[in-house]
Amino acid sequence: MSSENLKRAVSSSLNQDEVKVLEILAFLYINLGYLDKAEKTVNAILVVEPSNIWAVFAFAVISFKKGDYNTTVVLIDKLLKKKSIKFNVIELKKLKARCLFRLHKKDEAIEIMRTILEEVSSEKKDNQ
Repeated sequence: MSSENLKRAVSSSLNQDEVKVLEILAFLYINLGYLDKAEKTVNAILVVEPSNIWAVFAFAVISFKKGDYNTTVVLIDKLLKKKSIKFNVIELKKLKARCLFRLHKKDEAIEIMRTILEEVSSEKKDNQ
């Protein structure tokens, strides 16, 4: 079966509630350490909804836990380009910095951490 046929078959058979169930299942798999099962579940979500932001985030977490830091950085950059993400941007940037550090790109990681510190300091001043 071609990937296009698979996409049509899966997307025609899943509604929004079922996608949410797959998201919860993937979340459980990630937290239990069943990364291969989590990855397959996330891939199923992405077949149905390629722009599902939660699934992209979950795939970034899975990639990080598997040690695929390059993929994690690419996925985080994709998330950070979204205008209306519902994730903590600072946490995404911290994860990116951790990946860059592990990829021996210490200068880039340090620069991201400096940016985070500036953002946090600015937020604190705004809240006072």
